[in-house]
Amino acid sequence: MFEDRTLLLIFLISCLAILVAFIVFFTGGTRFSYAHLIYLPIILAAYFYKIKGGITAALIGGFLLGPYMPLNTSTMTMQGLENWTFRMSLLVVVGTFAGYLFSLLESQLEQVNQIAYYDSETGLPNKLKLKKELEKEIEAENDFYLLILSINNFIDIYKMIGFMNFSNYIKKLLQYIKDFEKIRDQIYYINESKYGLIVKKESDLSIFLSQFVEYMDHAVEFNQISIFNDISLGITAYPEQSQIADELIDQAFISLEKAATKKLQYCGSIRSRTAALKRVILDY
Repeated sequence: MFEDRTLLLIFLISCLAILVAFIVFFTGGTRFSYAHLIYLPIILAAYFYKIKGGITAALIGGFLLGPYMPLNTSTMTMQGLENWTFRMSLLVVVGTFAGYLFSLLESQLEQVNQIAYYDSETGLPNKLKLKKELEKEIEAENDFYLLILSINNFIDIYKMIGFMNFSNYIKKLLQYIKDFEKIRDQIYYINESKYGLIVKKESDLSIFLSQFVEYMDHAVEFNQISIFNDISLGITAYPEQSQIADELIDQAFISLEKAATKKLQYCGSIRSRTAALKRVILDY
């Protein structure tokens, strides 16, 4: 798909450059202002392909309006060498500068996007990005589950490993979660203890969650310490429970609160933490 789009853009830009050459020829030659239309394909190429695109389009445009393009088509007076070579040089300068400006603009937009949609500590997409991804999935009518994962004992972990190590531990924990064979999707940062996951409806929810909880019941090794993570899960489903991103997020948090309450109730009579979590999930 990407290669097809690239080829189409190159074809369209090339056609535009050729069209400009025809316009220049049939309107009298390069002595008229129509020759300035050649900047259009150069700017477009610089926008899509930055400096390389701008230079390439400038060379092509300079050649099309170069040695074989008359200065005056009515008399078929040809251009001098210094005429078309100077124009080509000027076009290359314009193409290079336009490509540089578009590269700079793209870099600035990426920085703004990084600040707006990503957490600076973990590098994970944040809640705002989660909302946008939910809206994309809803627009595409892709059925999915939204999971909010809460690390209930994150304060105890924080105290145990210290401030300097906590961010590194969280990164390792999140990688551990991604390694679960049925997730492998992006994880979204909500706060230090809560993370969002979008899971496609490809398997039975109860089976999936039971397997995931068993997986999370294992310790994560960090700095020669085995760290157990006490987790709760809040789940909501599209389209059954809502077709609005904000409502899905709210419902997932409500589900998380219910799961935490049920977990406290069950843990009093069930020894195994995994079994308690399973029962909470199956009650959802």
